[in-house]
Amino acid sequence: MEKELLEKIKKQLLEEERSLVSQLSKIAKREGQDWEPKYPEFREESSPGSWKDEISDEVEEFSHLVSIEKALEEKLKKVKKALKKIEEGNFGNCELCQKEIERERLKVNPTAETCITCLKKYEL
Repeated sequence: MEKELLEKIKKQLLEEERSLVSQLSKIAKREGQDWEPKYPEFREESSPGSWKDEISDEVEEFSHLVSIEKALEEKLKKVKKALKKIEEGNFGNCELCQKEIERERLKVNPTAETCITCLKKYEL
């Protein structure tokens, strides 16, 4: 792969990594290499009996945050994996057939792990 394209992809991945960490830090706290969603607390001075609604809202919001956190963390792992491959000098090779992943595919999805042929063949 040309050095210029590789540098462009690396820059794109680093920007995406910063963005994902920023998004995650708003809804989760870092626990080592992993992230854990922050539990929302809606309780304010409220009338008696409304605490059940507040708890229900908190649980619903937490459930929503869990799914968002999980998706963001998965994306972040893929970005870090791609950056590691760049550093190791094996970025852009299909993990299944070892052939070079199409440049256009990598431009659109720099975290792609397989070539189009394997993607279609194994319906990943």
